[in-house]
Amino acid sequence: MAIADLVTWVRQSFGKTISEASTRLYIKRCGYAFLKARRKPFLTSSNKCRLVMWAKSHLSWTPSHWKKILWTHEPIFEVSYGSIIRKVIRKKDEANDSPC
Repeated sequence: MAIADLVTWVRQSFGKTISEASTRLYIKRCGYAFLKARRKPFLTSSNKCRLVMWAKSHLSWTPSHWKKILWTHEPIFEVSYGSIIRKVIRKKDEANDSPC
């Protein structure tokens, strides 16, 4: 939700006149900040279980087994125009909380 949308909602819901600057200041005073939203989806409980099972099944592997694995890194590139970064209002330590 953009700050302008939040201010509009407050004005309509409570019938109070409030500025964007005052809203930003109050949000900051409460310990919140406008930070980038997480882009990657969180792991589901079934994905977590599968990862743990995979790790347990490979505990006995020796270094020679692991040397046969081809490790890759696939970077993600996005080509776009303008700023598409989505901001959310949250505390810094809430970055990995699923509601945020």
